[in-house]
Amino acid sequence: MFQRKALSVVLILIVAGTGVACLPSGGESAGDIQATIDAAVAGTVAALQAQTPAAAPPVTVEAPTAQPTAAEAEPTIPPPQPTAGESATGGVSGPERPEYIERVLASVNEARAAEGLPPYTLNPLLTQAAQAQSEYQRNSGQITHRGPDGSRPIDRVLAVGYPARRAIENIYYGGTPEEAVEWWLTADEDHRAVVLDILASEAGIGAATDASGLTYFTLVVASQ
Repeated sequence: MFQRKALSVVLILIVAGTGVACLPSGGESAGDIQATIDAAVAGTVAALQAQTPAAAPPVTVEAPTAQPTAAEAEPTIPPPQPTAGESATGGVSGPERPEYIERVLASVNEARAAEGLPPYTLNPLLTQAAQAQSEYQRNSGQITHRGPDGSRPIDRVLAVGYPARRAIENIYYGGTPEEAVEWWLTADEDHRAVVLDILASEAGIGAATDASGLTYFTLVVASQ
């Protein structure tokens, strides 16, 4: 009797806010009621599927291309511009301080004579290379054996047309020509060896004075 009344009850399904009502009559069998329930459930599932939004398409995110930072980027340093008397190729029209050239040569040859060595002869091509290096140092504010293009002493000597097999160089920044030669003789054996070289017979000397009154001296000696 209890089962019979239960089958006559109105079945209401509420799923996710959707209601489906089944009102069986009192004379339906249990199989008919079950069929009605199955149909109601199937309809509810179909309604829910219709309300489910379609899946969004996948989004592709591309990583940005890495850009160099200030620390990674290499700065571009413009080459120094030639001054009056200095050509764009590194040559010079003549020494700025010819009296300084003569005084350096005299002091160098005095030191060579004290060691029993023959004097250096001043060569105009070697002097052109030495003067260009002195002016480059003065213009750039650097004390360096490298030229504006990274050249070495032998490179600069060959560039001016001197057929050298070897070339060595001393540089000095400071006061008088005599102080420059004295420093070369006493600083260390490498600088002293340039003044007292036994293979070279010719020398070039450069001198360029900056705004403070101090001079960049260059002594280059070479052998053919």
